[in-house]
Amino acid sequence: MIMEIPILNIYYLLCYAWNMLDEGEPEEVAQDDFKQIVDLLAKVLSNGINILLKHGLDRSYILISEDTRRIKGRLDFNESIKRNIIKRAIIHCHSDELNYNVLHNQIIKTTLNNLLHINELDKTIRENLRESYKKMNEIDLIKIENKHFSTVQLNRNNRFYDFLIKICELIHYNLEIDESSGNYKFIDFIRNERKMATLFEYFVRNFYRIELPIHDPKAIIKREDIYWVNECNNRVQNSYFPEMETDVSIILENRKIIIETKYYPKTLVEHYDKKKIRIDHIRQLYAYLKNSETNSDDSYNTEGILLYPETEEKIDTVENISGHIFKIRTINLNQNWRKIHEDLINMVLN
Repeated sequence: MIMEIPILNIYYLLCYAWNMLDEGEPEEVAQDDFKQIVDLLAKVLSNGINILLKHGLDRSYILISEDTRRIKGRLDFNESIKRNIIKRAIIHCHSDELNYNVLHNQIIKTTLNNLLHINELDKTIRENLRESYKKMNEIDLIKIENKHFSTVQLNRNNRFYDFLIKICELIHYNLEIDESSGNYKFIDFIRNERKMATLFEYFVRNFYRIELPIHDPKAIIKREDIYWVNECNNRVQNSYFPEMETDVSIILENRKIIIETKYYPKTLVEHYDKKKIRIDHIRQLYAYLKNSETNSDDSYNTEGILLYPETEEKIDTVENISGHIFKIRTINLNQNWRKIHEDLINMVLN
């Protein structure tokens, strides 16, 4: 099984994966001893909402359509005549009004409401959420749908909302409702291999994007398309060949490193009574390295790293395969965050 990862470290992974390290401020929640990830997410959301309430919730112009005796905005004569309300000195009008009842506030308030219906939520955190909920009385509850998160419109002035909306989205995708009681249960995504694999990949890539330039200002960190080449070193045009895209490509002054992240309950598999790395993982990274030779004009050979979270044992091995340095490494996510930081930096700089 995947080793236990401290809840605070999961939060660090999320902040890096979302590229929201400053907004997330993990140090702010480091003092609390959270027993479950939903308590941490609820506490972070509560802290963020308190900041919003202190500075004032975001408002936006919303189209208001109403019957009124006082002319405002754009008159709608067709609707007024159709409904025969003019004879009562009433006119139907459309006007734009600054209003707190915008989608991003609705998502946050509804998420608060859903969290309040989780029986297992920490009592102190529940009370903090309840107080915040009461202060959002001008905002409607909605039925949150997946599409809402991609339709939220934010700008530089309300950028902090982006982080809170990501928290709400994570909570939304991991809530299950009990139809009989109407209460919710938070599904621990840490046990979901696919979700954690995606989180691990995004974390590693953004970690290096943020942290590596501090050590090497010229470092370039990106995802990279690599195309297949034939024996004449020409690009393969066959449409049946799948596209290749690296998880992380790091370009330093005189080195290039391709990192392929993998997240599995067991790093090694049984192969003829011996524990081995999965052969398809090795073949995948090897294909990246071999084809990158002709995809680039660089004079140096590309290095490769297969990176796993540490499970049964620590792995740190290196081979030279066809002129390429080929490393297999594990990173212990169940250690102090500063040590994780140090290990990841040393892995590519040393």
